[in-house]
Amino acid sequence: MRAPRPQPPAMVKDIPMIMTIDRAKARAKTLRGALAGMTHEVSHSQALDLVAQMEGLRDWNTLSARLAPEVQIGPLPQGWMRSGDQPERFEMGVARRGDQRAAAIRLKPGEDRGSAFGTLMQMVDAVAYRGRRVALEGDLAADEVTGGLTIWLRADAADKQVLAFDNLESAAAGAGPITGDADWTHRRVVLDIPEDAAALNYGFYLRGGGTAWCRGLSLRVVEEDVEVTAESGVQLAAPQNLDFSA
Repeated sequence: MRAPRPQPPAMVKDIPMIMTIDRAKARAKTLRGALAGMTHEVSHSQALDLVAQMEGLRDWNTLSARLAPEVQIGPLPQGWMRSGDQPERFEMGVARRGDQRAAAIRLKPGEDRGSAFGTLMQMVDAVAYRGRRVALEGDLAADEVTGGLTIWLRADAADKQVLAFDNLESAAAGAGPITGDADWTHRRVVLDIPEDAAALNYGFYLRGGGTAWCRGLSLRVVEEDVEVTAESGVQLAAPQNLDFSA
């Protein structure tokens, strides 16, 4: 007589739908470890069946037949570099999303989603942009993003001091970071670049889990009637509102 399968902990019932075989296997590994910590030993195959049940299906064979293989992410695009607070936890490079070639950032299978972020970025000389209003814009798409996906632009002084910065984290609803699943969505950051800027840094980043996609970026000077997306630069000219009266 076959032993009954252990039931998944109640706290995992609201985990969002998984889309690829590799992600499902990573979740089974995590679940198996969590159950072992609660003195519930299960085999790898039992853990896979539990993951299927969490998705509302009978067993692993039923689930795996419905899942796609993980998209293969290639090498870094030319001229771009990896960065972030824990970039080693992310895969970064060029891949295809449907029939579109784009840059991608993906949390590695089995890594804790947490709040870590990874970014693909460039750094360029700011001379041509000093005293000008500059826009970084492009299209973003998201697959199972748990934290956030956005573009960002920063102007630095020669001593690395941040002079101006925006990543749309404070933008109005519908204009800020993207989460969950989303098809191609346009985003734009606009900053006034100070006269003493030495370098512009920009790119897109993924915070948390899932896969972030970016295509068609442009960095260009725009007219003064294009509204800036950040309320102000990081550095104030002088102390202001120290008594919080305004």
